[in-house]
Amino acid sequence: MITHGSKSVEYQKELEVTMIRANVNEDEEVTMCRFFNSLKRDIANVVELQSYVEFEELMHLAIKVK
Repeated sequence: MITHGSKSVEYQKELEVTMIRANVNEDEEVTMCRFFNSLKRDIANVVELQSYVEFEELMHLAIKVK
């Protein structure tokens, strides 16, 4: 689901476009929670111990762990 390099940027943009098309208007915290819960458990366990504030930071941490 998560890839390295420019593909991660593509994923983030694709997610944003999909949310706009679906008329999903939610706080960034909710989006982050949804993304975090979609991670594989072993990745989520490591990411959970890290500090992040924004969705982009969370996504990059998940990529680093993977």
